[in-house]
Amino acid sequence: MDIREIIAELGRLRAGMSPQVRKAAEFVLRNPALTAMHSMRRVAEEAGVTPPTMLRMVKLLGFDGYEAFRDVYRQGYHLLMSDFGGRARKLQMRRDQDMSLWSDLIEANNAHLQLLIDRVRPEDLHSAAARLLSSRRVFVVGMLSSFSFATYFHYVGRLALPNWHLLSASGSTLADEVATLGPRDTVIAIGFSPYALGTVQVAGLARERKAAVIAITDSASSPLAKSAGHVFVAPNDSPQFFGSFVATIALIEGLLAYIVNQGGEELVKNIAAIEGTREIFDEYWSADKIS
Repeated sequence: MDIREIIAELGRLRAGMSPQVRKAAEFVLRNPALTAMHSMRRVAEEAGVTPPTMLRMVKLLGFDGYEAFRDVYRQGYHLLMSDFGGRARKLQMRRDQDMSLWSDLIEANNAHLQLLIDRVRPEDLHSAAARLLSSRRVFVVGMLSSFSFATYFHYVGRLALPNWHLLSASGSTLADEVATLGPRDTVIAIGFSPYALGTVQVAGLARERKAAVIAITDSASSPLAKSAGHVFVAPNDSPQFFGSFVATIALIEGLLAYIVNQGGEELVKNIAAIEGTREIFDEYWSADKIS
């Protein structure tokens, strides 16, 4: 069942619902963004019903629990939105003269970070970091809107681990860059709906070659998650016309912190060596360089 089927089913079942369950159903139909981003308790509070009422509603739809229902909303929320241009027009129509737009943006990002706290376990970060530290090579891939995050992840990660490689297809093809991918390697795949074909292909090839895959994506059912042994879901719905990536950066920073925490003395020496070489090359600005 996808989000459009949920909407159709809620409409079909509405007449036979109790008044409170109907109230819950009408709320999620009117508020897909809030439903996708927040906990059952928060949505129930906003709808003016109890959490058990929300649970009865999702069970009428055939879900075993609320989390599975919300995952469908997260995965399919973009289907309810227009294209980026249409969303930009909708944003312009607000014409906010107060702080409501700013407040909505901050609230959405705070909700994303809270979801990370609720869902990402420290042991998952620890396990992913251990795999990255033990890998022969680490390939970081993220195309289109995710390329900047892949670049940042690679830039900081390579300060500590010289065996990290950024896949960019610059001057070659993705096929050339991953031709020797094997079981001792790890791919970090970053991608969000609409998913970049190249990123999905690299993750799929890594799975076939028995390399480890760590996915940072927007849904547990995304094509990247299907290829990954470690999946980190970063919610990115936003009142803005484009997605929010506050949670993505938080996950990247978390993984980098766990890598350094577990990396040992050799990792510290790698970072110090790069810092020292940069000083030799005089790469940083300082006031005494201004004549």
